[in-house]
Amino acid sequence: MVVSNDEVNFELNMLWPLKEASDAGCYFYNVPIERHISTTEVEVREKGRMLMFGGYSYLSLHNHPYIKEAIKKAVDICGSGVQGARLLAGTADMHKILEKKISAFKGTDDTITYSSGYIANVSSISSLVGRNDTIFSDKLNHASIIDGCMLSKARLRKFRHNDMEHLEKLLKQENKGRLLVIVDAVFSMDGDIIDLPKLSWLCKRYRALLMVDECHSLGVIGKTGKGIEEHFNLPTDSIDIKMGTLGKSIPSQGGYIASSDKICTYLRHQSRGFIYTGANAPTNDAASIAALEIIENEPERVEKLHHNISYAKSKLLEVAFQC
Repeated sequence: MVVSNDEVNFELNMLWPLKEASDAGCYFYNVPIERHISTTEVEVREKGRMLMFGGYSYLSLHNHPYIKEAIKKAVDICGSGVQGARLLAGTADMHKILEKKISAFKGTDDTITYSSGYIANVSSISSLVGRNDTIFSDKLNHASIIDGCMLSKARLRKFRHNDMEHLEKLLKQENKGRLLVIVDAVFSMDGDIIDLPKLSWLCKRYRALLMVDECHSLGVIGKTGKGIEEHFNLPTDSIDIKMGTLGKSIPSQGGYIASSDKICTYLRHQSRGFIYTGANAPTNDAASIAALEIIENEPERVEKLHHNISYAKSKLLEVAFQC
């Protein structure tokens, strides 16, 4: 393959600002953390002890002794990993235990787990709809949702952020193929919450499947941290496809789709991100199971998080910070 000078120059133009920032001591990405002292403090190479304000440990479960003990037990039983992809030789008992645990937590018939939240979105979306179908996506949806939409080759209609009137207008125009509405529950950059009561009603009215990404709502909203349906006091069948991560409030690795038996069975045999990749290490699943147990048994963690959010927001507003 021959690379043109223009392509080389483009790469150099992209890299020079990074070098300048690094030389000036202003480059703060990909900084190695040597040790997690606690949920809020870390040891950073060449910088020493620092406060952590950019992490995902919403419920302070990272480094929890109960979770670490669950991981150690899983190593003794399962070793460091499995021998293949889930469909053939890579499914362990721990995978099935975790999937049942998530299903019970989210109030669904079944769950399928993936190696990451990104893969869960990309693989499930691109499997559930195709060329003759239509996706309706909130304009501020996460990049993994956008990538899944593009990979599906379905017709993509974007609606204005959290604008249910605009979504209904678009839904009225479509009556062919499968209709799939996709949103974030809590939007990662703005922090606002989707209008689920109106959204769920619209999807039922226009016979559209509703998929909700709960990466930033699981363990965060709702009285006991069960997510957006609990937040709005709605029944657990208000969402058809519930997606989430196991790497944020749950301090492990992976992603999931919690849904009906039919949809999860279909995804196990059609989604490429499940079929063509090595299975998660059972130690990760053991950590996720232990974390879910803690969330269920210690609801005060969610209550404390809500208090901290209110406190931080009030103090920011006192100094005229827009939030």
